[in-house]
Amino acid sequence: MSRSSFLNTFEKYNVEQFIEFLKNNGLAEYETISIKKNLDGQTFLNLAEFEIKNWRPQISAYQAHKFWSFLNQLRESPESFVFVAPTKPPVPTKPIPNKDHLQKLSENPSFLNSLRAAVQNRSGIKKVDDVPSNWAQNEEVKQQTSINISVVPKQVPLPPRPPAKKPQLPPIEYDEDESQDEESVYVSPDDHSDNNFSAFTQKSLPERPPTPPPVAQSAPRKTTPLPDPPKLVEEVHQEKPIQRQPFRLGDHYSKQRQREREITKTTVENLAPTRRTTLKDVSPARRSEKGGTIPRPPLNLVRAEVPDLPSDSPEPQPEEQPAPMEQESYYRYTDRKGAESLLSEEFADGTYIIRPSRAYHATLSVRQGDKVYHIGVKKIEGNLLEIASVGLELKFKTLNEMIAYFRHRPITVKNRYNEFVEIYLHKTLPEDRT
Repeated sequence: MSRSSFLNTFEKYNVEQFIEFLKNNGLAEYETISIKKNLDGQTFLNLAEFEIKNWRPQISAYQAHKFWSFLNQLRESPESFVFVAPTKPPVPTKPIPNKDHLQKLSENPSFLNSLRAAVQNRSGIKKVDDVPSNWAQNEEVKQQTSINISVVPKQVPLPPRPPAKKPQLPPIEYDEDESQDEESVYVSPDDHSDNNFSAFTQKSLPERPPTPPPVAQSAPRKTTPLPDPPKLVEEVHQEKPIQRQPFRLGDHYSKQRQREREITKTTVENLAPTRRTTLKDVSPARRSEKGGTIPRPPLNLVRAEVPDLPSDSPEPQPEEQPAPMEQESYYRYTDRKGAESLLSEEFADGTYIIRPSRAYHATLSVRQGDKVYHIGVKKIEGNLLEIASVGLELKFKTLNEMIAYFRHRPITVKNRYNEFVEIYLHKTLPEDRT
């Protein structure tokens, strides 16, 4: 069939046949749109690309492009998609014998005589009697029986025949020359010696191999005794007697005092003073009455440590660290597209979330009108936060402080038309929306 004949066949498809055609070619996803648009074969071939693109609310852009490319392939090679059942050639009917003609021939005596003569002239066939008047009816019965015989089932196959017996081989003939070469000894059955076995003939035993030569004995080795190792004699050194000196009590105490002075001197030098101490000069009025001299200060004076006294001013308490951003209810771990899908049109203006950002410390995504605005939150010196807004240079300590401020004050940003838009933070995105 030519290309035009395939296209003509496809144009005759109705809506049901067109849907079945789509299913057979793996395009069952377009069944719903085909029923809505009432597409048949002719309507589908006449579609344009812009008409398919106008269906985009109901199908995606990818599906529209796929549908248009399939239509172009169908127009170029319809024989690859349209299936046409092949038409069977007409079977000639078997001719039925004419009953009237046979009846006329059976009544014609000249035809019967010529037929009888032809049958008699054939060799090896008995003479045929006169043809009866119901000759035509008998022929019909024979044809019916021949037809019925062909319908009879085949007989069960017989089992295979057993294999033929193997041919008996002739006995083995031995050569006389070979039998004469072997020497045999005949042992009579009456001999009751030890060599009387069941066999009457025995082969001769082979000759015994020659005895090996005697093993040559090696000459004995002369062993020389090893010399004894030299003995090491240790020399005992005589120790000199220890001369003990008599113990003197005064020398012991003098050495002990000198050792204590060295220890206290090193400790005083290494000790870090905590408070500057000064020694007051003793006035002449406090002189000793007996000697008339000022009492000497004690040797090796050690500066005593002064304990820390509690002050009246309160100690500065450490500031409470704010909770991390990830634990707040307004935080969502998503990107720009995810935030736009979360803040869909079903939420009111001012619905917001805080999400992570690569360029800033965080990003504030807010729904306003039919658009979602993404505002960066910077982190500056002193761990302070600053929002990127027009005409505002405010600094906040935490995100909660920033959100509470902009619930009552607007955030001014520019849209794509360079128009100023004021945004108020209304409420957080519900927690079940993730």
